Amino acid sequence: PSFPTRRSSDLIALADAVGVAWSPELARQCADLLLGEDFLESRAGWLGAWHYEVERYDLPGMSNLARAVAYHEGYAEDFAASRLPALVVHGADDEAIEVEIARAMAASIPGAEYVELPACGHCPPLEHPAAFTAALVRFLERNALIGKREAVGV
Repeated sequence: PSFPTRRSSDLIALADAVGVAWSPELARQCADLLLGEDFLESRAGWLGAWHYEVERYDLPGMSNLARAVAYHEGYAEDFAASRLPALVVHGADDEAIEVEIARAMAASIPGAEYVELPACGHCPPLEHPAAFTAALVRFLERNALIGKREAVGV
């Protein structure tokens, strides 16, 4: 199996820029790529706090990480060979990884479940924690990986 390709060069160029010139403007560009519009509009102070937090990261290392992810061979084969229960949760508005890629990934994993969250970008647990948690708990229950909600207090 193979997945549709993302313009890896665009992501690497952005990661390279992050490594040399992190700024509020670049933080906004990254946030627009990674997060849904609803999330950003509803949390006015989040972007500034995130910009400050990211300043403390190993930013030059980001371009190496981006290259490792973008050019890793074998994801499709690894997924197809998996025999573990799998859940792919993807944001419908994700601009970093297109919906078609997530759907193809889920389809390549035997028995995988796919959940697409509307009005959500690249970070479902951050943007829609309740919907993400509900999908995860249902998946874990269906696969007998946890007890029913009543038993675990969820």
